[in-house]
Amino acid sequence: MGTRALQTTEGFVYFDLDEANASTGPVRVAKKVLARTAVDLARHATYALALHELPISGASAGIHSTPEGRERALESFVAEVGCWPETSRFSPIPGTGSTKADLRPLRSDDPRHDIFWDDAALTAISARCAIRTAPPLDNLHVAVIASDAPELGRQLRDTAADVSVFDAADQQAWSVEADVLFIDAPVGSLNHARAGQLAARHIVPLSPLLVTARGLAVASRAGITIVPGFLSAATRTVVGFLGDESTPSQLSDSLSASTAEIWNSIARHEAGPFVAACELAEAFIATWSSHRPFGRPLAP
Repeated sequence: MGTRALQTTEGFVYFDLDEANASTGPVRVAKKVLARTAVDLARHATYALALHELPISGASAGIHSTPEGRERALESFVAEVGCWPETSRFSPIPGTGSTKADLRPLRSDDPRHDIFWDDAALTAISARCAIRTAPPLDNLHVAVIASDAPELGRQLRDTAADVSVFDAADQQAWSVEADVLFIDAPVGSLNHARAGQLAARHIVPLSPLLVTARGLAVASRAGITIVPGFLSAATRTVVGFLGDESTPSQLSDSLSASTAEIWNSIARHEAGPFVAACELAEAFIATWSSHRPFGRPLAP
């Protein structure tokens, strides 16, 4: 585990597991990128990869830049990372302040399946996999909190009896009466206060680190099921590593099936699905790494 300082622009890349020959995770650009959040986002990626038995480390890049210097800082980052040796390969995921267009110069040496660069296909697979962590939706009322999730809404309307969509900025949405609630919101949005407002009984995170440790505790005591975000919001992290020769349709079928299989194996664990998913991921990490990350993937 360690942080590598960038030499050509102000910033860093944090790697969760030093023994991995490959890593992946978000690239965030801001005036000041918090190192603590970088560690947490890398941890989310590490556990997501491990659930799907991929011996790859989570990582997270932080680039400190003003809006005016953003483009130049990202160009320097891409040029520097592109020169790293294969044993230090970092496959970036767009995060706050960065886009796929910014990272596209790295595509020629990127080991991931081309589907990673296809936003429409990736969005469809992400929605499909998230739905596989919910109970059968026939005759259920489903709600979505998200600023922009038309593909998820379309897929849900094909199966659910009733679907309501709320903007992430709508504070009343957190207490909506629903059987299943899908949430795409910033890191730590589902804290203990909002967990105490929940009326839905099954929560599916659509974004990394949605839930804080206290939020998870409050929800669990209330009998509310929260799917681990590193399972339901893992598609963008893992799908590119699943099969070089697979078609997008095959990748979608494979990942949605494995997501459902993992969820079914942890859903009724006596310690709760979050602990069960962590134990499953940690057991796989132990098969190839002598180090176990300190701390599990929850927002602080």
